[in-house]
Amino acid sequence: EVIALQKILNTNGYIITNEGPGSPGNETTLFGNYTRTAVRKFQCDQKLVCEGDEYTTAFGVVGPRTREALTKLSKVDRIAYLEAKIAELKKQIAELEAKL
Repeated sequence: EVIALQKILNTNGYIITNEGPGSPGNETTLFGNYTRTAVRKFQCDQKLVCEGDEYTTAFGVVGPRTREALTKLSKVDRIAYLEAKIAELKKQIAELEAKL
């Protein structure tokens, strides 16, 4: 389940980490601090919960409401995220080419 969670988060703009275990394509079974941080960002962005902790408000826990929100992520959301990422990378390429 953690691998699936990390894949969903990584492909929807909630990157666990940019490199190594948990990074896109390197998802793991470990629900550690990086995964918890990504879940919290997702929960806050989805206006589920933005404060507290696992024990008081379930902030950082993938419970029923968070699971439901994760499953509602649409293909359109993923495409919009990827298009924005591509535009960002094109800008970085142009800036690097200008320095050459």
